[in-house]
Amino acid sequence: MERQEVERQETEKQEVINRAVEEERQRGQTIINRKDQRINELQQENNDYQTQIRNLEGILSEILHLINELQQKNEKYQTQTTNFQIKIQEISSQLNDLKN
Repeated sequence: MERQEVERQETEKQEVINRAVEEERQRGQTIINRKDQRINELQQENNDYQTQIRNLEGILSEILHLINELQQKNEKYQTQTTNFQIKIQEISSQLNDLKN
């Protein structure tokens, strides 16, 4: 009978140990699941930010293109203005010559 009691106690101890191990395993799995979920959330945020960056790069590229166009037009208009000023001076000089 004593041997059966020892076996029963050993079985109970093993069951307690097994329950404790399973509880710890579940706690660990819960922590891992939470971490995995957070990693997924951060990866999605990162993807969203990368999309926003690509969109902003496209907008910036378009803005730079427009700036280049404006600079070219500005140079053209400055050249035309300079040419008009030269013509005006020539005409003014000719008028002065005619007056005299």
